Amino acid sequence: MLLADRLEQALLGARRHAELVGFFCIDLDRFEVINDGLGHAAGDALLQAVALRLKTCVRECDTLARTGGDEFALVANGVENAEEAAAISSRILSSLEAPFEIAGRQLRVTASVGATLYPQDGGDGNSLQQNAAAACTNPNGGRVTDASSFRPAWSKPRGGSWIWNSGWHAPWKKAKSRCITSRACLRSA
Repeated sequence: MLLADRLEQALLGARRHAELVGFFCIDLDRFEVINDGLGHAAGDALLQAVALRLKTCVRECDTLARTGGDEFALVANGVENAEEAAAISSRILSSLEAPFEIAGRQLRVTASVGATLYPQDGGDGNSLQQNAAAACTNPNGGRVTDASSFRPAWSKPRGGSWIWNSGWHAPWKKAKSRCITSRACLRSA
């Protein structure tokens, strides 16, 4: 898979140059409402529109990929620190704030973003991906939908990593990976 190869290449470069690499898992909230309510063609059109907006948040040296039905991933090379990772996550969420015009309707989309940094949140691509995905999932397998539903116990504490919530714009508690969530729900106007 191209994403896995790009992540491994980024990690090799990071090891060689003592740099950080950010891995971001981006999950669209309640995407099934679009597919169930407006059909798969509308869902596909929304995914294409989301991808175009997400593309505005990345640099040419980064890799953005769709990894599943309503999931995207971002490999960000040369991230300076955890604050820059939080800024990237905030840009991702901000890019989705404006409504999308799909199938003659205005749709608002929100997302959960789990962010990890190499090397402190994982020493290889698999652990970075797993920890980023875990940052957006509660222990019962559900999605994180607001700041109050995420608990640091969901991932083992480690190093200087942080969990952020877009509504707070500040570090919350130490944990293995960061979680940035948007609070609004998917609505058609």
